[in-house]
Amino acid sequence: MKPICPYCDREARFTSSIIVYGRDYGKIWLCVNYPKCDSYVGAHKGNGEPKGTLADKETRNYRKWAHNSIDWLWQDKVMSRKNVYYAIQNLMNLTPDEAHIGLFDSNQCRELVRVFKENLLIK
Repeated sequence: MKPICPYCDREARFTSSIIVYGRDYGKIWLCVNYPKCDSYVGAHKGNGEPKGTLADKETRNYRKWAHNSIDWLWQDKVMSRKNVYYAIQNLMNLTPDEAHIGLFDSNQCRELVRVFKENLLIK
């Protein structure tokens, strides 16, 4: 089943990232209404499954910010990656299937950073 764009309700197509980036970074799911609608999401190598939901520029920027805010916890071995995602689940009352930044909207990204700061997990 093809992903549906949350901004214009059109289907996404599985295509090369060259269309967006000007060079090949692998496959993406791109809104068929691109460039009028600029939503897209990366695809997993191998099975082509979307890495999350389609996102516009604002949401993509918030997702990058959220990742940059917390990924160092597992990259610098402060916590295991598994425990970082357990913390996301617990602090945001999410199920394991919901606790993925690639599924978050901009408000959820802001909330993630807020609760991690509030609980002294990040500065």
